[in-house]
Amino acid sequence: MKGIFLFIVLLCCVYQNFPLINYIGEIGRSPVILLTPFFLVYLSFKRSISLSIYSRVYISYITYLLIISCIYTVFVYIQIGQFYFLEENIIIKSLKMVVYFITSLTFYVFFTEFLKKQGRLKMLHRSLFVLQCFLIILLIYEIKYYKTEEVFMPYLHSDGLKYWRIRLLTMESSWAGSVVMIISLLSAFLASYLNYQKRFKYLYYFFSIFFLVFYTFHSESKGFLLLLLFAFLPMLISLGKKYKAFRWYLLLSIIPLGLLVGFLYDYLYYEIQSKFLVHVTFGTRITGYLSSLEVFLYNPFGVGLGPYVVAFTNHIENVINYDYMAHLNLDEVSTYLKSSTFLSTKTYFFDQLIFGGIGFVLFFWLFFVKRYLSIKNIPHYPILRIGVVFVLLSGVFYITYGVKYDVWLFFAVLDALERRQEG
Repeated sequence: MKGIFLFIVLLCCVYQNFPLINYIGEIGRSPVILLTPFFLVYLSFKRSISLSIYSRVYISYITYLLIISCIYTVFVYIQIGQFYFLEENIIIKSLKMVVYFITSLTFYVFFTEFLKKQGRLKMLHRSLFVLQCFLIILLIYEIKYYKTEEVFMPYLHSDGLKYWRIRLLTMESSWAGSVVMIISLLSAFLASYLNYQKRFKYLYYFFSIFFLVFYTFHSESKGFLLLLLFAFLPMLISLGKKYKAFRWYLLLSIIPLGLLVGFLYDYLYYEIQSKFLVHVTFGTRITGYLSSLEVFLYNPFGVGLGPYVVAFTNHIENVINYDYMAHLNLDEVSTYLKSSTFLSTKTYFFDQLIFGGIGFVLFFWLFFVKRYLSIKNIPHYPILRIGVVFVLLSGVFYITYGVKYDVWLFFAVLDALERRQEG
């Protein structure tokens, strides 16, 4: 029963376009919100909960955000004389947004406590393997339909509309990429970490590599493909330091790559100028990044959860008036000035930089970046470092972590592994 429940939790974890969003808002994009009461019941029956340093850091950051939100709400009321902006009550907005943090924290603590007992990692691995097989089957079927006019399983998604790339159970292909990456790496790592017989270990390796490679060949997410290359760089560098022969192979591979880039330079330059720079996504993201940095410069301690709609909108108006923004496609950005519904930089790092400022930078270092260094005592840690690099870069450049519970699962597993090594 525990294994079945764990599989359901993991399935909900990677299901990130749940139709419940149409009834309760963005928090309903994942069914994990429905499981949160069960997590709380499970934790309430624990005789004692020893929070890890990472859990305490996260709680401290949430507390910091609530304090900043209260302070800045008063400031906004003094400035505009009301609590409403773009037809949104900023106090209610703060309460809604803090639910994301509480839900992800509950999910995180649940997994760190669940994985404390002996045998739970093996149970997690088996559930991950079953989930991986399920996603591979789903991926094979979706590949058959995604280039046709037929909508693939519209009832699984919140909009039911045709999507022309692979997204599995998520909102879009970039979100699906992180799911595939995390599930594949965790399954491969646990196959190495746990005491399996060789034939089972190689079986798990095969499915993990197949899942990642098969998705990569059919993924049309440029962000995913680029970050995938960057994620493997630290491991390649470490192999180059350890094995001289590998270093020479790596250096020799640079020569044909350089020649290839040289031959394709004119084509790539044309593609970037004619398509990439005028694409609506590029204009939206560059506006979000610049506006976020401007908010941070003017409000280094952050502006809180609800009041951000005021500060972010004001700085978007400033940024789009810069001369160099005139050549970009800002059609989507213009909608941000009329409604707070989709008001976001579309990335975790820059969103949180607006909310928490310096407090977030400190949290980001202690909770996320520090893992890259601290996991070096875990056996087979290079596999985990690939995941850490990928998740961090994706959070900076193209996804948010709000309902990305695969990300919180990954870091909860790292937390549990670190505590095991400490004894």
